[in-house]
Amino acid sequence: MKIVKSLVIGVGALTLLSVVSLLRSHSVSGAPSASPAACRQQIIEAMSDTHDEYRARVFGAREDADGKFSVLTGGFASSAQTGILETKERLSSELIEPVVESYRVLGCRMNAICLAMKRSFDLNAGTTITVKQLGCKDQSGKTFGSCSFTEDALTQLDRVSLEHECDRLTSQSMKTERSVLQLAFSYDSGYRGLLQLSGMIDWFQGEFPSEVLQPIRDMVNLLGKMHEVPCFVGQCDNPDISGSANSSSSNSFSSSSYSFSSSSSFSTPGL
Repeated sequence: MKIVKSLVIGVGALTLLSVVSLLRSHSVSGAPSASPAACRQQIIEAMSDTHDEYRARVFGAREDADGKFSVLTGGFASSAQTGILETKERLSSELIEPVVESYRVLGCRMNAICLAMKRSFDLNAGTTITVKQLGCKDQSGKTFGSCSFTEDALTQLDRVSLEHECDRLTSQSMKTERSVLQLAFSYDSGYRGLLQLSGMIDWFQGEFPSEVLQPIRDMVNLLGKMHEVPCFVGQCDNPDISGSANSSSSNSFSSSSYSFSSSSSFSTPGL
C-alpha cells in the first residue's frame, strides 16, 4: 500500500513538473527573442508606423475595400482623416504652419524610438519608460522586447551598430520628407494659384462686363442723344441742316448795315 501511494505521488509530481515546464517553454517562445536582427526589424516597423501616421496627417488617408485605412502616398494609418494639403479654400502659405509642426512632431517621435531602443538594452521587456527631449512632448511607452538584452549577451559592437543605424535611418527619413514637402508645396502653390487665376477670369467674364462695361455703354448712348436736348443759351447756333450758310451770313451783314444807317440818321446836322 505504501508503495502504491509513493508511486502515485511520484507520478503526480512528475506530471506537475511537466506542466510547469510546458507553460514556461510556451511563455518563453511567445515572447520576442532579443537579437540584433530582431531588434533592427522591430525598430524599422516602429519607424514605418510613425512615418505612415505622419503621411496620413499631411496627405490624408481613406478606408479601402478591405476595411484598412490606406494613406494616399502609401502605407496604412490607424484611422481615416483629411490631410492638411487637402484643405480647401486656403492659400498654400496658410498651410505651412501645420505642416511644419507635423514635420517637427515626426522628428520628435523618430528620435524617441532611437532613445527608447537604447534604454531597452539594459531593461527587461515590457518595462514602462518615459522619453524626454528638449522641445518635444514627453512620450511614455514600453521597451522594445527584441532589444532587451538583460538575459542575452550584447556585444559592444552590436550596441554601437544598432545605435548608429537607428540615428542614420532617422536622419535619412527626415531629409527625404523635407524633399517631399518641397515638391508637394511647389505643386500645391501652383495648383491653388491656377485655381485663383481661373476664378478671377470667370469673374471678369461674368461680373465685370455688367458692372463696368454697362455704365460705359450707357454713357456713350447718352452722348449720342445730346443733340436732342434744346439749347437755351444765346450763343447756341441752330444746326445747319438746309445748307444755307451764305444766307445766314448775308442776313447778319444787312442787319449791320441797317444799324449803321440808323445811327447816321440820328447824326444829321441841323437837328
